[in-house]
Amino acid sequence: MNSIISSQLLQTDIHNTLSTKDKKGSEIKRPKHAWQHFFEVNRARFFEKATGESIEKGKAMLYLATEEWRQLDDKSEYEALARAEKERVRELKKAADMKKGSWGNGMVAKNAWHYFLDDNRARFTKKAREMGLVGGKNVFVAGF
Repeated sequence: MNSIISSQLLQTDIHNTLSTKDKKGSEIKRPKHAWQHFFEVNRARFFEKATGESIEKGKAMLYLATEEWRQLDDKSEYEALARAEKERVRELKKAADMKKGSWGNGMVAKNAWHYFLDDNRARFTKKAREMGLVGGKNVFVAGF
């Protein structure tokens, strides 16, 4: 992997780490595809080649990049960047899920309702069966 691409990946990591929160409050961004890495690495060159003002220049840049991408024989270094970023995002999401947790996996502290249900589960289950409700391990019939 050449130094330009590795420095680009480092900048991408820094950008994604310092990114602002999206609507859902998540700081984890989607991983970039190989084409997106290719475009970022070569953006300055496409900018110089493109003509026009503002939106037209942007369209020209995308057109040039797409044509060059289609003709590119060896895309492996950009695909490697995409795989690395995809794995990095997967690990970040896994860590965020473990951190967030849920009541079922024991990662989040129980609140008063959970303790109440734990203490009274047998009584509620028995009462539900007496009432003809289908009972089982997860019957929560509170407030009789």
